[in-house]
Amino acid sequence: MHDSMSNLKELQPEVKTKLASQGIRTTTQLLEHTGTQKQCAELAHEVGTTLVAIKELANRADLMRLHGVGGNFSNRLVEVGVTSCRELQHCIPEKLHTQLEKISIDKQIGHRVPTLAQTTQWIIEAKALAAGKSTDRQVYQNTADLLVDEKARASAADQLLSSAEAEAEKQRLSTEKQAAKDALSVPNPDPRGIHGFYIHPKKSTSMG
Repeated sequence: MHDSMSNLKELQPEVKTKLASQGIRTTTQLLEHTGTQKQCAELAHEVGTTLVAIKELANRADLMRLHGVGGNFSNRLVEVGVTSCRELQHCIPEKLHTQLEKISIDKQIGHRVPTLAQTTQWIIEAKALAAGKSTDRQVYQNTADLLVDEKARASAADQLLSSAEAEAEKQRLSTEKQAAKDALSVPNPDPRGIHGFYIHPKKSTSMG
């Protein structure tokens, strides 16, 4: 996910400007420059901020790699104590969902609360990302197995499957549209041939 740095909460304007001068304008680029402790320290020095501040920004950017997690949800996850995908992978879906609901009520946050199915999806994706694997949406059909409550598990499974099917259909239509566009862009051959003379098709001869 190539989110703009503007979507990162707690990012100070002056730090954002200095990061941009280093060629860092998206969360993906930030993660590329903060992969190690040494990189984080060097970047913190270059933009004039602390190592802790850079790590916090990198953690939020890490969470924003998850489908549906933008600046608001990444900030909400940090507020309940989940600061990275590495931590998120160990969460229990129902417990995390309850915590997210509670903080929304306590702080009167207007932004919608993620569903239990969505929370479960994030945890599965976090496991894949922490293991360096692709977050293929086909895996969502099995994510509801993490849920303890049978009714919640069935509901989440339906939601996740619908999401995966919708995404697959969207991808199929996009592929077909692109194929049709490519077919229309193929130029028709010039009937005059390469020397500018019209080429008449050969007449078929019948055997007498």
